[in-house]
Amino acid sequence: MYKKQKLINSFIKPISILWVGSLSGALFAFIIQIFLARNLSLEEYGIFAAAFVTISTVASFANFGIHQLFLRIFGIEGRFAYRWVKPSYRLIIFGVMLTSILVSVWAIFGPHNFIFKLLLLIMIPLILSQS
Repeated sequence: MYKKQKLINSFIKPISILWVGSLSGALFAFIIQIFLARNLSLEEYGIFAAAFVTISTVASFANFGIHQLFLRIFGIEGRFAYRWVKPSYRLIIFGVMLTSILVSVWAIFGPHNFIFKLLLLIMIPLILSQS
């Protein structure tokens, strides 16, 4: 019985850290959305939301699903899976660079107004942060 309790307690701390991080991230995102919605006009908020969704969608192509691969491989191989980390980082850097270049070209030459172009260019670092 004691081993079972110790095993359960060893999972509670990491999972609670994940929960707190997820909840605080969602709370901050909600607060920022409220702030933006109150301080921007309907058109300005729509342009911001469109640019943010565009960057978020494109950012998923930059990492090629590496995080799911890490979960699977580390679950199977344990600490021996570190051999996959360095090549994966190279792939992520390549994906981020390619995606950033494509977004930049599309922002500059696409049929957008100036504010949308500027927002897309300003939000390009989000591709790296989401990857």
